[in-house]
Amino acid sequence: MSACKKCTLKRNRRYNRTKTGKDRNRNAVDKYRRSNRGKETIQKYQQSDKRKTYRKEYQADFRIRRPEVIKAYNEVNKAVKSGKRIKHPYHCGEKIVEAHHENYSKPLDVIWLCPKHHAELEKNNKNSSSRCN
Repeated sequence: MSACKKCTLKRNRRYNRTKTGKDRNRNAVDKYRRSNRGKETIQKYQQSDKRKTYRKEYQADFRIRRPEVIKAYNEVNKAVKSGKRIKHPYHCGEKIVEAHHENYSKPLDVIWLCPKHHAELEKNNKNSSSRCN
């Protein structure tokens, strides 16, 4: 429960959502991002020092929080460069592939996926792990 800023009534946090569960403001945000002004703003931010600093801090924090992930990435990259592992094209025909780890404790046990299907698999894994059973 959160208090409404205008009337100070306690309301459920979902009061700003439509019947489908989407934020009411989401369409406006998406429309702005597709506009020329939105694209310019995003591009300006991507090139800014603020973003570069944030990105470096995030990466450093990730390396501290998830060393097993970094170790697995590095071992796969070394194996590919040395020829112990070969990147196989994914069944959709995409030649550019990424390594997907089901278990980071087995760093060389990977599935080669195209970026599109890798993102879908990660999204599905994230949604299924966040649900309460």
